[in-house]
Amino acid sequence: MSESKPTSQQSKRERVLSFMKMEGADALAVLDPTEDSTDSEDAAQEDESSQEKRNFTPVCRTQHPVPPQFQEPDPLKIWVGMSNRVTRWKKGSTVNFATYTKGYPRREDAVYAANQLKKAALEWNSHDVGVQFKWVGALEDAAFVLAYGGTDDDTVAAAYFPNSKDLNTVYVYKRAFKADIKADMWRFFLHELGHVLGLRHEFSMDPDPPMGEFEGGAVLVGKRNPLSVMNYREEAPEIQPSDVEDTKLFYSKGASAFSPMRFREFDPNN
Repeated sequence: MSESKPTSQQSKRERVLSFMKMEGADALAVLDPTEDSTDSEDAAQEDESSQEKRNFTPVCRTQHPVPPQFQEPDPLKIWVGMSNRVTRWKKGSTVNFATYTKGYPRREDAVYAANQLKKAALEWNSHDVGVQFKWVGALEDAAFVLAYGGTDDDTVAAAYFPNSKDLNTVYVYKRAFKADIKADMWRFFLHELGHVLGLRHEFSMDPDPPMGEFEGGAVLVGKRNPLSVMNYREEAPEIQPSDVEDTKLFYSKGASAFSPMRFREFDPNN
């Protein structure tokens, strides 16, 4: 008898359970959030990159270039939106996440990355911007899963923007486990979780961005800050007071504030 495919009439939990049944539980095994991590010991270990000072600007792959939107950039604003669309979670939502155990070079790498993501999630939670994050041990309860993405040059991590998918993926790449990044991995996850909240890169409307092509397709909220957690810098990202203030502002505005961009809100648990 063939396996039944998920249908739109099923609940999110039922659809994810159907997906797990088709894929096989072993392939989709996730970590228990109570599992301990040897953070300090692992972070101190040297690898092929040695302990030299970071001499490159780490990047994420969440935002790919999109055709320019014909707007005049305002130097006093932060950026939200994507391809003529602004998306966010319903205010007050909890975005659950899990961690795949498969694919990492070592199981302890999966545990370490999971705890680094949890640390970043707790940091965002402490600022009460309108949405909370929670690490869960059941894939069917998760809105996204942390997975190993392998090698992608200088890419440290990649995330996604709020959407209606049953399950999204945040990727951590091999570069994140090098000695010059590993101890600060949680800070790079701060940047990725900003994307999960619906935030764009600080330079998204800059005609000459620090790396890559002009991204475009953003609207402006709050105050611009070159030290923003959503910018690219040689230093590891940190949440700035303006990031907190402007993300709260983003989650308090109505749909009309983002015109002419299309606006949509999602419930991460439905």
